[in-house]
Parts: sequence; structure tokens; C-alpha cells
Amino acid sequence: MSGNSFFQYKSGSTFMHRLPPAVKILMIFILAAASFYAPALLAFILWGACLLLSIVILRFPLQAAVSDNKPAFAYAIMLYIASIILNTVSFFQSGEAFSIGAVPQILAFQKSYIDFLAKLTLSLEVTSIFYRTTSKRQFKEGFSDIEYFITRNKKLPLSESLSLTMLFIPKIASLWSQITRAWISRGGKNNLKKISSLIPILLRLSMRHAWEKSKAIAARS
Repeated sequence: MSGNSFFQYKSGSTFMHRLPPAVKILMIFILAAASFYAPALLAFILWGACLLLSIVILRFPLQAAVSDNKPAFAYAIMLYIASIILNTVSFFQSGEAFSIGAVPQILAFQKSYIDFLAKLTLSLEVTSIFYRTTSKRQFKEGFSDIEYFITRNKKLPLSESLSLTMLFIPKIASLWSQITRAWISRGGKNNLKKISSLIPILLRLSMRHAWEKSKAIAARS
């Protein structure tokens, strides 16, 4: 599978790859959650630092770094559209007469949206770094170590389920990439029809993948 796919593991020998899996899993949750408590300016600065770390030190392809930030880009567009609608409604409710001078006010991005977008972008970038430096086997090992540390029981029923849950996100992204390529190869365009046509296919493929995984786990038990 392409290392440029969303949140896809990329083999390597960097310090992030060598961290104990359990430590990385705990850091994913802690740092991704902490991102939403950072001030907007600090979040943007840290996002830039993490992006630089990904490309320069961890040697992720630029295409991969851009791919992992696509959800934030898409969300930024949605928030900006929502911001324009909210500003327009607020302007006309104020009873002011429309003029060219009102355009900057209407097109201004709501500050609360900027704050949230900065935190979301940082959280995605932090999560991306851990996903791209942690293999499927390491996720399972990490959850096994955490579960054993908590329960002191050699039977680890939750570890495989938790690792599969964590790995379901890049799998869904991979399925979406596959059906999108098929759509474009058949002459499809990037529009609303694409979304309405491919979402049901994605749901069906995702459910089939989950069912096949559950059967494989049951067969090994």
C-alpha cells in the first residue's frame, strides 16, 4: 500500500519508529487531546514545527504530509462558508444598508472558527506522525503491553480489538482512495455527485472489511 495514503505506516529507523509502542499509543491520545487546549497562535506554530519534523527529520514524502492534512483543508473550507453565511445573516439582522464597505465584514473569518481550525490541524498532524511511524504489529504490541500492565493477566482480550479500531481509520481512507481513483478513471468529476455516489460504496466496503476481520479473529480463537 502506498506510503502516501492517509495515515499510512512508513517504515524507517528514526527515533519515532524506535519508541516503545505502548509509549507511542499513550502519546497519541495525550498530545492529540492536548492540542485542543493550546492557544490558536501556538497551535499554528506547533503545527508548522510538526510538519517540518515530518518532512525533514522523519523523511515523510511531501505528498504524504499534504494527504494527512486534507481533512483540515476540507474543514477549513466548510468553516469559511459557514462563517460567510453567519456574517451575512448577522449583517442583515443589524438593519444596516448594504454597501461595498460591508463586503470585508461579510467575508471575514469568524475568530472562533480560526481557533478551532488551528487546534484541529495540530491534532491531525500529531496523530499523523504516530500513525506513520507505528506498524500494525506495533499497535497490537503496544495495546498488549498496556493491557497487561493494567490487568497483570496474560490473556489480553482487548488488545487486538483496540489495535483493529486504531487501524480502521487508515483502512477507510485507503478504501476511499481506491474507489475515488476508480471513479476518476471512469470519467467521474469531483463534485457533489461523486460524494453521494461513493459514500454508500465506502460504507458497504467498510462493513465488509470489518466483517471479514471479525471472522478471521474468530477463526484464530
